[in-house]
Amino acid sequence: MLESLSAPAAAEQDVESVALIDNSGLVIMSNRADDVGSDVHLSDDVRQAMVNRRPAISSVSVSSDSSHPAIYHVVPVLEDASRLVLGVVRSRSSVAAIDHVVELAEDRTGAGAMGTRLDQTGLVLVDSLKPDWVLRPAVALSPDVSPQLGARRA
Repeated sequence: MLESLSAPAAAEQDVESVALIDNSGLVIMSNRADDVGSDVHLSDDVRQAMVNRRPAISSVSVSSDSSHPAIYHVVPVLEDASRLVLGVVRSRSSVAAIDHVVELAEDRTGAGAMGTRLDQTGLVLVDSLKPDWVLRPAVALSPDVSPQLGARRA
């Protein structure tokens, strides 16, 4: 089973980890041994997948063990007959592929053109001219966004 969790990460450079999480939010299996035993039940992406019984994608965040932005993809594991949520499979991917697309857009609309990608809150995800702007706000953030951003770092 552990080999199955490692296969996507080995095949795709942008996939950093794959974990099996039980219905209480506990990581029970992962291709990264230090993730096993972690409690992720408070993560929005995990909760959404479990409650809605549908795949979910997180906002861009910096995980506690990483220094770069990542996105989580979560798919619920359902018992066939009752659609009871047994848990989820969660993968962490770097945003390197998005970075690459933005970088390719440079100079496409004219000499000196650059690309910037923002998330729904106005944080810079990728900036081809100023990479150090990543996760900085491009606009004034609304008062309800700050607590959400603090929660994303957890």
